[in-house]
Amino acid sequence: MRRGEGVGHWSTAGAGARVEARGWQAILGLAGVAGVAGGVLGVLVWLWAPERTQATGLGVDSLPAWEITLEEPTGIDRRDQEVVSVKATFAAGEARAERMRLRAPGGEILRPQVVAQSSHPDGSLREAEILFPATLLPGERPVYTLFQETGKSALRRETGHAPPLEVRRIGVGRLELVHDRYGVILNLGREKTTPAIVGVYHKGAAELRMLNLVDTSPDVEEPLAHGVRSAGFGTWAASVERSGEAAPLPQSGAFDQIDILESGPYRLRVRLRGARHGDRVETWELTATAGSPILRWRSSLEGQTDGLRYGHFFSSVSATPYEPFDKWLDGEETRFPDGWEVDHPPDQPIAPRTWKDLPGGHLVYYRRQENYGALGFLELDRALEWQGIGGRQFYTARALTSQESGTEIGL
Repeated sequence: MRRGEGVGHWSTAGAGARVEARGWQAILGLAGVAGVAGGVLGVLVWLWAPERTQATGLGVDSLPAWEITLEEPTGIDRRDQEVVSVKATFAAGEARAERMRLRAPGGEILRPQVVAQSSHPDGSLREAEILFPATLLPGERPVYTLFQETGKSALRRETGHAPPLEVRRIGVGRLELVHDRYGVILNLGREKTTPAIVGVYHKGAAELRMLNLVDTSPDVEEPLAHGVRSAGFGTWAASVERSGEAAPLPQSGAFDQIDILESGPYRLRVRLRGARHGDRVETWELTATAGSPILRWRSSLEGQTDGLRYGHFFSSVSATPYEPFDKWLDGEETRFPDGWEVDHPPDQPIAPRTWKDLPGGHLVYYRRQENYGALGFLELDRALEWQGIGGRQFYTARALTSQESGTEIGL
């Protein structure tokens, strides 16, 4: 295995080489009302890879094997079954995606998810991303061994199992994302409807409390500057006139091209293409990671995008005057309790606010008295402005350029 660069890369520069790199990328999200967090988790990764080694205890002789040592740099936070993402470069013949296995510290044999990025002429991996779940306790440095299995024993020897993570069609006009912590339903935009997320379900809600957190009832009366009222969570685009006014681009068509870029078991990526804003084709890319409550939503336009305003609309969140949410909370930690106060968290009633940057990078809707789960919005694009968030309806907006033709948020 050879040189790698950047976050999540590890490498060897020769026999016995030891390389330190920053490895684990994870976006932390909402686990009910508690556990509100957002950002990037960094873990130190060491790789020990002799030229030729015996993978002790694996029943594999004289095959390359790599020991991956993880360490949580703060020494404080416990990490349970969070997905590690490691990018690597292999020599010709050294690794094949279908044969890669991973031994966890407890002896479990896992089949990692291998995302091939390029291959050698013989079909072996040249560059790939390796994903696998890992658990870290403060002060510990667990060692995972990556190796290439041979023979027909591979499937019989696997003892680890990934949680459910899949995408499936509902009829001809809807798509469902299945995750162990949430469920999401998308309207693809057929029959002259608006492409949008029309269903979000929090599987951590209490018994008989799991409701659709997207309200598409037609009696929403509040004005919505951009987007389609009562359509769900979608996107909008407008051209900026010389007067400075934004002229909406007509939305048409449906997402009739659906590509599953990654099918799990630890990460699912789905790309939707075909809907239009004016004459510009739109693409959505949705990314779900096993064990994480975050759904990453990347949307973009093709063609000339200079002079366009673009963003998301939300019509609407299931909140006051309807059920279940009646409070919201931003991520600014300076207002959180110090330990002795009784009037925290510093929640707010449902009412619109406007920010150029979300405080703490995210905002969450919830209900304190009963557990209906929670619905959070993560700011993954610092160029976005958030108009009216905290209310039932709101939208995001940013200026597009020739270098940046899209935007991204997390749900």
